[in-house]
Amino acid sequence: MIPLTCRSHYSLMWGTASVERLCARARQLGYSALALTDTDNLYGLWDFLSACRTHGLKPIVGAEITDPSSPHRAICLVKNDQGYHHLCTLLTRRHQDKHFSLKQAIPPLGRGMVILTRSSELLADWHDQDPCLDLGAALPRAPLSCRHDLCRTARKRSLPMVATPGSFFLHSRDHGTHALVRAIDTNQCLSRLGHGDLAPENTFLNSPEYYQQKFSILPQAVKATYALGERLNFQGPDFGIVMPPFEPGPGRTAHDLLRKKTMEGAEKRGMFRILCHGFGSRICLSASGSKSQVREWAFNQPRRRS
Repeated sequence: MIPLTCRSHYSLMWGTASVERLCARARQLGYSALALTDTDNLYGLWDFLSACRTHGLKPIVGAEITDPSSPHRAICLVKNDQGYHHLCTLLTRRHQDKHFSLKQAIPPLGRGMVILTRSSELLADWHDQDPCLDLGAALPRAPLSCRHDLCRTARKRSLPMVATPGSFFLHSRDHGTHALVRAIDTNQCLSRLGHGDLAPENTFLNSPEYYQQKFSILPQAVKATYALGERLNFQGPDFGIVMPPFEPGPGRTAHDLLRKKTMEGAEKRGMFRILCHGFGSRICLSASGSKSQVREWAFNQPRRRS
């Protein structure tokens, strides 16, 4: 089993684990390859490539692209330089085009990637538009019935059914952190979070043996992950990291400026108090204190060493 739908904290306001921790955990569980498919971005790409080298994992580069007007999603896994270029173009259009449509965007830009989806409608439409696209049916955390539309569509078009039990965190205990992040994102109390606001509690990275057992009635879905892993050999673009010029000002670092902007954004969103022991660490809410007091108090908190 190769995990093909893993999200890090770069899946903003959904994922909880750093790329480094994700790769370390994958190696600990016995995986030899891993795909990072953060939602609508490639922000963690360079961290991912570096962490995979550190932990002896084969990196599979990709992203999950959402449709702004529907619940449909596509997992795009890069096969070559052309696929990487196409994925970057798709992500740029996803963020800049107000009328972006996943259904229309994939066919002209799908070459060079493996594209997986849980939508039988999209799977059928994309294959009918371009039979040469490398498509597959993305099965969730448990096998679907053979009568399910997605399975029937895949069989009819001779497309693989692939096990894609997505993960948003590393352990079941991390669901509380995930819920807190979702409460911040939706600007509501934890008790008011609805079913659609959260990922299920079991969406954490589990062992290969667990998934083998889960998909025991459909073993070809697990075998398909290995087959894809052998074909997905893109190791990242060869031009290196290109960073825009940035001057944070005298006596300030980029980290300090990011922290300041984060605090200002939290105040704007109506949060009451943020306790920061190191940026991105524990968050605690309280109902007292003016904005200026909150800012002064939070900025003076010692940063916890990682």
